[in-house]
Amino acid sequence: MLTNWKPGKTAIISMAAAAAIAGSAGLLATTNSTQHVTNGSVEANTSEIRMYADEVKTREAAAAAQEAAAAAQIEAALIAALESQVHDDMQRHFEDPVTALPITITVGKVNLVRVSATTFDGWALMQAKGYPAAHQIFIHVVADDDTVMWEVPAGGLLPLIS
Repeated sequence: MLTNWKPGKTAIISMAAAAAIAGSAGLLATTNSTQHVTNGSVEANTSEIRMYADEVKTREAAAAAQEAAAAAQIEAALIAALESQVHDDMQRHFEDPVTALPITITVGKVNLVRVSATTFDGWALMQAKGYPAAHQIFIHVVADDDTVMWEVPAGGLLPLIS
């Protein structure tokens, strides 16, 4: 192998021509101040390319999984906050003298699932005073950035007193 050798222009052309004529697989690499000859094949190392491609895919999949996990955490936090807000609003509604029913109702846990961007369905665990069992009552919620509305379908509270 030649190192730190500076051939003239004629020598470089001669070496390239000789390599081509001989059918050599030699590779001539040049830099600004020094020229180096590297022996080897110009063919790609397909196994290394595949390994690199697999590493890239693995890194991309890991990044996508981290993004999905972060999005799921944000979604869970948003739903938990909405559940808490709906719980508090329902309890205030059933305690307010203007909207209260003739029977005391206690609202327990609220569970919601997203149906669309602003629509949620779920249930609220509710119990009427004087009745032994709490019941899961279906609720429908619509929420955007400014407003939260909840609804119990007509007749939905009847299980509390039966």
